[in-house]
Amino acid sequence: MRKYLSSAGTDTRVEYGIDLGEGLRSFEQTEDLAAEVDTKTDLLDEAANEKRKLSSPLAKARAKVRINSYHADNLIRQVGADAELKDGGRRGSIFGYVFENGLTEATDPHGEQQLPALKKVAAKLAASDRDDIKPFAAEWLPKIEKRVASFSAAVDALETLRKQYNQLFEIEKARRNEHALMVDKMAGAVRSRFPNDRARQNAVFPTPPTPKKKKNLE
Repeated sequence: MRKYLSSAGTDTRVEYGIDLGEGLRSFEQTEDLAAEVDTKTDLLDEAANEKRKLSSPLAKARAKVRINSYHADNLIRQVGADAELKDGGRRGSIFGYVFENGLTEATDPHGEQQLPALKKVAAKLAASDRDDIKPFAAEWLPKIEKRVASFSAAVDALETLRKQYNQLFEIEKARRNEHALMVDKMAGAVRSRFPNDRARQNAVFPTPPTPKKKKNLE
């Protein structure tokens, strides 16, 4: 009797379970076992399908974070360029206040990590009482705060979806384990009903499906 590997993915286990159920139904001595196999296989398939439903929302959420990161980076660079301009074409007091550790500290982070950098720039502008900073802040702070709000919403939405996805994946993994235990149980039951009959044992149990290789699209 052949069973799938412990590393087998859900699709392999589901396909194997469907095949095993039909094998059990093909003999009077084992047809009563098929219902349990069907149930465990359906539960695993349902768990995987629930997780798959989040694939598209997750991709869209990641894209929104990526685009917000781009706009945040672009905005930070605009702020830096304007600060230099107002400092007389060099990195003077305004630039040094807003970017005390240099521009790269704010532009090096990417993706979600750029949000804290953008918030730091906003906080610096909002906190200053300096006469040279106030008009600069009045010009740029509304734009930065608007981007912070959009970026924060995108990051929060992505984090929520990630948590949901991880929870569903934990359920799927638990059902994978339950499915594997069920297969072991069926192996013992089939051996007891067809003692010393390797041919019928192997007829009931399918050959595990070979994992499909991804096509090379290059």
